Amino acid sequence: MINEMIEGKISAVSASVKNIKTEEGVKYPQAMCKFKLETDSINYEDIAKFDSSIASTLLNIQPMPFKDVDFGDRSILKMGVEFYQIDEETGSIPTIPSAEFKNVRIKDIKVKNKVNVPYYIFTLEMPIESSIQFLVTNIKSITNFKFTKE
Repeated sequence: MINEMIEGKISAVSASVKNIKTEEGVKYPQAMCKFKLETDSINYEDIAKFDSSIASTLLNIQPMPFKDVDFGDRSILKMGVEFYQIDEETGSIPTIPSAEFKNVRIKDIKVKNKVNVPYYIFTLEMPIESSIQFLVTNIKSITNFKFTKE
């Protein structure tokens, strides 16, 4: 799942101010962006490479249909997310990302069962260090994204 193109959609975007504590114990306000990515195009092998505990849980509750599973706070840090918008004229995916975000944290992973297909919902959080206009303008749109390790 890392460095692999995934088709999905941005389902929600919100911004807030969160108090961050430094190693010295000093608290300071940080503007944060929280957004959700939804996809049904992740196969079992990809999720097993990404997080073996999620894969083994999904394997143990087979056969389908299973109830929705919330894996809770994963707090996977130092990730990046690249977004690739499909070119409407050619129908191809560009080689250069349409938007790229660093220092992204996967806060939560949920797996829903939609017509016997696992549907993954990633809740991501990042400091607002650059424009989040791409996320807002492409909400509810089909997009391709790729997780990267920093």
